Amino acid sequence: PVKRGPGGDWSRGPTMPFLTQEKLAVMAFDHKYASSGCSVLDGLIMQKFWNYIVAFLPLKHDPGATFHWSAPNTMTLGGLMCTFIPTMVLVYYCPDLESTAPTWVYVLNAAGIFIYQTLDALDGKQARRTGSSSSFGELFDHGCDALSCILGTLGSAVCLQLGYSWSSFILMMCACVAFCGAHIQSYYKGSLTFGLFDVTEIQFLGIFLYMMCAVGDANFWNTELYGVPLKLGA
Repeated sequence: PVKRGPGGDWSRGPTMPFLTQEKLAVMAFDHKYASSGCSVLDGLIMQKFWNYIVAFLPLKHDPGATFHWSAPNTMTLGGLMCTFIPTMVLVYYCPDLESTAPTWVYVLNAAGIFIYQTLDALDGKQARRTGSSSSFGELFDHGCDALSCILGTLGSAVCLQLGYSWSSFILMMCACVAFCGAHIQSYYKGSLTFGLFDVTEIQFLGIFLYMMCAVGDANFWNTELYGVPLKLGA
């Protein structure tokens, strides 16, 4: 006999009761991206910059081309690679998460965040311009965003020289909870809500950390300011 409970069919493993088959079908086929709110930098500068850049992207692709570089999902994947590769290089030089890397590695990661940020903003705009928006495209975009969130936080832990500590763990968990919380809220409210200080500002803060390590002293966080250690958890 099949055992059933509040979680669903136990023979197939537990299921989440708020994700019924009908709701899954809506998420897969009828879901449309919606957002509300605007951060300070987005409203003042970045939206104008992104709208200017996206106008240069082609609206049509060559049917005979093997690789469509301006296709929205290609841009999404390219943005992920711009965070994945620099972060892996950083971790190669700093496997203990508290060593220092060559200057060019920090610059590479700062540039990677900016390019990722730009491509992440352009892929949705390009999809709407070309009429190629889809539920899969949004799922792929947010999946890549989730991975980039982890990679960016890992890079920040290296910049702050946190090492394998509770501070690193808490930093990673804060990023994961914030990302998941925003999307759970989006599921129930029907739109992704942005605050005055949001993703764009956090990304520029990451760029600032990398450039600070590149231009200044990468060991800055191991010093003290008026006798107070700057290193988190020290």
